[in-house]
Amino acid sequence: MKKVLFSLVVAVAAFTSCSNGPSAIEFNDAIVNANAKIAQQQIEYDSKLTNAIESDSYSALKVENDSALARVDREIAIIKEMGTAKGGEAFKESALTTFDAVRKLIEVGGKFSTLTENSTEEDFNKLIEEYNAQMNDYSTKVDAMGGIQAAFAKDQNYDLR
Repeated sequence: MKKVLFSLVVAVAAFTSCSNGPSAIEFNDAIVNANAKIAQQQIEYDSKLTNAIESDSYSALKVENDSALARVDREIAIIKEMGTAKGGEAFKESALTTFDAVRKLIEVGGKFSTLTENSTEEDFNKLIEEYNAQMNDYSTKVDAMGGIQAAFAKDQNYDLR
């Protein structure tokens, strides 16, 4: 019995040591899941930022900003710590770059909390321009990530749905 158990342990150890990370589908799904959570967080944050701008009330924005950044950081950490599927290096790097762009977008949004009744329209417009530029950067990176994901899926012989 001990020999069989030892052989089983050795076989399991050999099998897991041969594994080069998650399967392509598990890897893809983990990144897609993180992206969905981060995108949803960005949408919620953008809505709160819009409400703050419309009401000219930025005091609660700092708390919202910190909360949004913490949620994005949590998803980034999950992807950083996750193993990489064979051939998935570019996809993982693109995902992390895209997620960092969302993080930067939220950081720029947080700058609105520095506005006061003494802030000028020019101060406000500079923040709007910076936010829009970062939103464009994020959109560009999302598009690029989609192309890299499609190439990864093609290389791994599975269809994206």
